[in-house]
Amino acid sequence: MTKTSAVILAGGKNRRLSGTDKALLYYRGKTFIDHILGELTGFPEILISTDRKNRYPGFAIDIIIDPKPDLGPISGLQSALSNARHDWVFIIACDMPLVTRGLIQKLTLNLINESNSVIPVTRDGRFHPLCAFYHKRTLPLVNSQIKKGNYRMMDLIALMKVKEMKLENLDFPDTILTNINTPEDYDSLIIQQKEPL
Repeated sequence: MTKTSAVILAGGKNRRLSGTDKALLYYRGKTFIDHILGELTGFPEILISTDRKNRYPGFAIDIIIDPKPDLGPISGLQSALSNARHDWVFIIACDMPLVTRGLIQKLTLNLINESNSVIPVTRDGRFHPLCAFYHKRTLPLVNSQIKKGNYRMMDLIALMKVKEMKLENLDFPDTILTNINTPEDYDSLIIQQKEPL
């Protein structure tokens, strides 16, 4: 089996949540980052990409520093690809507490040399580049986009050889890729947690 690294992107400013650290929000009795770490069991390497070394004390996980966090996720991706040991790197944003090991395993089964990334796609045709695998050979392309001042993840994806993984074909609901950006998003998630698993 292909050895892979996993990197949690947790270096954002969380402006739409008034600065509240999304990784430390609670869902079903655990923080988002604890939920994600639980689903990453089995990866030979797990890293947290953040903007400062002491942001998550107490985690027995290696921290890598994103030198340009103001650029958004593309900078975290650059840091992840630069620091991970393995060629294939699973990227997940810290605000996606519903992602499961089962989905990650399905994505892992589709790592092929002909593609540079494996990205899930919801039923509305939307790509989710912050829950996806990237090969290290994409790093020069990431560097080039940053150098050009183009930090949009979708513009980067358009330049890659992407293996699209449609959730409808994988038998997963679109809600598995829910990300929490606003207080309204979080309120909706809290309502969900009161429903049966």
